[in-house]
Amino acid sequence: MCRLYGRMELAMLNNIKLKHRLILSFSVTLLLTLFISILALTQLKAANQGLQLFSEHALASDSAVKMCRINSNVAARTLRDMSIDPNTQNFSDYRSKITESINALQDNLNTLKTSYTKKDGLVEKYETALKSWSILANQIMDLLDSGQRETAQTMILQECTPALDGLIRIAKELDTSTVAIKNDALAKSQTTTNRSVTLVLILLILAVALSLLIAVRVTVSITKPLKEVENAAIRMSEGLLDSQITNTSKDEIGQLAANMRSSLTTLSGYIGDIDRAMEEMSKGNFATKPLKPFI
Repeated sequence: MCRLYGRMELAMLNNIKLKHRLILSFSVTLLLTLFISILALTQLKAANQGLQLFSEHALASDSAVKMCRINSNVAARTLRDMSIDPNTQNFSDYRSKITESINALQDNLNTLKTSYTKKDGLVEKYETALKSWSILANQIMDLLDSGQRETAQTMILQECTPALDGLIRIAKELDTSTVAIKNDALAKSQTTTNRSVTLVLILLILAVALSLLIAVRVTVSITKPLKEVENAAIRMSEGLLDSQITNTSKDEIGQLAANMRSSLTTLSGYIGDIDRAMEEMSKGNFATKPLKPFI
């Protein structure tokens, strides 16, 4: 079956002019190269989109949670230092630092709300816990500003610390969840990239193999009939006119083969006629004439 298909291919190629045959082979190779390039760009774009989604969602939410934990710890530690510092002149600095940490917490929370894709209610719980703790922190700072240190310290121990523990617990759950989301997104991105690279490599190998096959087919369609004509010409130079030229294609090589066949047939006819005339003359018939007119 493969041989039959190969012969059909060669027969089709033999009916195409050499110029068009070469243009066809170059065009197919060029189209394959263009196809591979477009596919590679498409797969690269898909991989970039995966990395962008990973950066905008999984990585951003994971970073936001970690920054929330850091800022909540900074705010809580500053509030504790404020409650035990006897120098009330430092209270404005403490308040500024706590307010700055709470604002940073809110900014990171907003980032988390837009980047956290899992619908488990943890972000809403964290937001509620953060608001409750922020209200308590402001109340404690107001008590410290008014000189009610003992009341503020009692409030830190009985209300603020449990609220902070709840905030930290939710943050840990969010941290665990965002790490899992980040790892899953990274794994998917790597899978997409690996699949894209594998697909491009496979198609590239197929394209190279097909290009080589076309090149071999075109080369064979040219060299095989030329070799046949060349062998016939060599035999003819040696006085052997019995060569069989089988090429009957309609291209330039086919015309060359047809001319060579015609030359062989004509020369064979002339030589056969000369042999006949010589044989007649050997019998004493000097009036014999050639059957074919010599050019």
